[in-house]
Amino acid sequence: MRGRYDNIRDLPYERVEELERSCEEYWGSEKYSDPKYWLCRAVILEYRRRLLESLLNKPSENSLIALAKKLWGFEVFRDVEQAVKRRVLSRMGVADVVKRIMELLKSGDIESVKIPGFGPSIKSEILFIYDPERYPIMNKRSIEIMKLLLNREARTYNEFKELLEPIVKKLEREREIIAKEVLSKVKEGYGIEIKLPKYEFIDGIIHLLYESRRGRDVGITIERFKMFLNGELDSLLLGYVYKLEVPESIIKKIRRLTALEEAVSGRRPTATEVLRKALDLYQKKLVEELKTV
Repeated sequence: MRGRYDNIRDLPYERVEELERSCEEYWGSEKYSDPKYWLCRAVILEYRRRLLESLLNKPSENSLIALAKKLWGFEVFRDVEQAVKRRVLSRMGVADVVKRIMELLKSGDIESVKIPGFGPSIKSEILFIYDPERYPIMNKRSIEIMKLLLNREARTYNEFKELLEPIVKKLEREREIIAKEVLSKVKEGYGIEIKLPKYEFIDGIIHLLYESRRGRDVGITIERFKMFLNGELDSLLLGYVYKLEVPESIIKKIRRLTALEEAVSGRRPTATEVLRKALDLYQKKLVEELKTV
């Protein structure tokens, strides 16, 4: 696959469907620094975007159920098909449901557009699928994580977006780092080029923070994210404490190790590897100094 970079939007439907199925086996192994995590999220988003497009272009009971089966908001139901028939289609026809969804996409107002069986989380998820650069997902998970981070709870979708805005701005540079250090590996390893819309990025982080609360090691934690928001960490990925003044002796040692690694392996270490090595060496130096206190 190397050398061939297909934009995920240009992949055949069958290929996206195949990738989506393979990603189902991946969940439970998510890591913030894992290229496959961000690839699978991009695949799932693209697959749902195509299901939404199919429903809007060719409204039918089957296309509505197919989309609902892939929405996180419908995961609470054991039988999604029966839930859609009972909660949605028994009260409104497919054509009218699609008409309301179109109104939702046009206005972005999840409070005023009423769709039977579609609560705020499902409507915000549809907006997110439609335009993840403009609309975040507001569900129980995201509300819980935001409350832990900011000690505030949004009551409406607009309030939720307002609470998110400072975090979104703070994450802009981190999003660039992920694109450079992680998404580039998706290109190299899978031959697929993916984008990282701002609310897709933050939803990916919220998911990991929620999983970390359940005791899973996903590469980031609530405490670490708070350090990042407070300016104590320059990057969630690199873990570099930017206020730290690294001694010149360690910088020189890092340069020697980098040159040695390049000479032996034939490749130059990534910025992530170099910074981790620097922090490791600096930590050892501090430990030695503390022994003398």
